[in-house]
Order: sequence, then structure tokens, then C-alpha cells
Amino acid sequence: MKKRQTFWVMLVLLFPAGAFCQLDKGAYLNSASIGLAYQNSNYSTAGGSVKYNSLDFNLNDNLGVFVIDRLAIGPGLTFDAGSETYKYVSNSSTTGDTKTHQTTYSVFFDPFVRYYFLHKGKSALFGQVSAAIGYGQKFETNTNQYMDEEKTTYKTLLYGGSASFGYVFFITNNIGVETALGYRFTGAESKHNDVSLVTRNSSVTLNAGFAFYIGK
Repeated sequence: MKKRQTFWVMLVLLFPAGAFCQLDKGAYLNSASIGLAYQNSNYSTAGGSVKYNSLDFNLNDNLGVFVIDRLAIGPGLTFDAGSETYKYVSNSSTTGDTKTHQTTYSVFFDPFVRYYFLHKGKSALFGQVSAAIGYGQKFETNTNQYMDEEKTTYKTLLYGGSASFGYVFFITNNIGVETALGYRFTGAESKHNDVSLVTRNSSVTLNAGFAFYIGK
């Protein structure tokens, strides 16, 4: 009998996580995810038409603390790689078609606020908003059927924000699998010598990853 009692006491000491709720005030959150965003559009101009598409890949890590039950805040860090292609088809045979391809690598600091709701059993929904500021490099290649290829490298300051809605399933009391659908806005100021470009972009994002919860 004493051996059984000792066994159960050891289990309680070794696995205290079962006694806390993942979303209680004072608990900690580490959410790591990967994401994709894709955009495609076609539009006409006075002199021709433009075809645009972009593909973006990101790695994101959020470190937060629950300041009240279900509400976590903290810093975030995102590594981003994106590709954009603009193809201008001219109506004039003298102007020629032009293609611009841009590849951007950047890192963002993006503090966040996340709130969980409808927490039942092993699942919960959450909403998250974040602001972002970052730095990167943009590599641009321009081609025209009547001109030589031109390559330019820009230093880029980035800023923006995002909002997302997600779902988490707790596979253990400390680990959750999550996915989120969101909207992201990004502005960029790119400079090369005396040339300066300002661009603004918005996209729908899909992220999936793991979240780790540590009791207080």
C-alpha cells in the first residue's frame, strides 16, 4: 500500500501541469508557426494591361504572458521571404512589354495581443492583432524586349499590421496545434542611391503551427 501511495505522490510532483489551465492569468505562451500568402490580379491601363502575382512565406514566433485569464500580450519576431512579379503588356509595338521581378528578404518585430474564447475541453478559438516594423533587402530585375536586363538592390524599411482568427487544439495540457486565417497590411520604403520607392500591399494569410503553454 505504501508503495502505491508513493507512486501517486511522485506522479503529482512530476506532472503538476494537469492542475493549471493553459489560459489562466500568469501563464506563458510560446506560439511558433509558418505561413503563406498569395495574391494575383489583372488590370488595364491606358496603354496596356498589367498582370501581377505574389507569393510570401514567413516564420513567426510569439512570446507572451497572460495578463488576465484568456488574454496574452508580448513581443513577436517574423522572418519573411517574398516574391512579386509585374508584367506590363503594351498596346504599342514601339514601347514593348516590360517585366519586373522582385524578391524581398526581411525580419519584423511585431508585438501582439491575443484573446481566447469558446474554450471547451481540448479546443478554443482566438483572435489576434499585431503591429510590425522591420528591415529587409529587395532584389529587383527589370526586362524589356528592346532593352538590356537591369538589376537593382534596395534597402527597405517595412511597417504594417495584421489581424487573424484562429483555432487551437490542445494535444496535451501544455501543447496545442493551431491554425489561423488573417489579413495583413505592409508598407515599404525602399532606397537605392537617390532612387526611392514607396509601396503598399495587403494580403490574406494562412498560418499553422504549435503553441506551448507554461504554468505560472
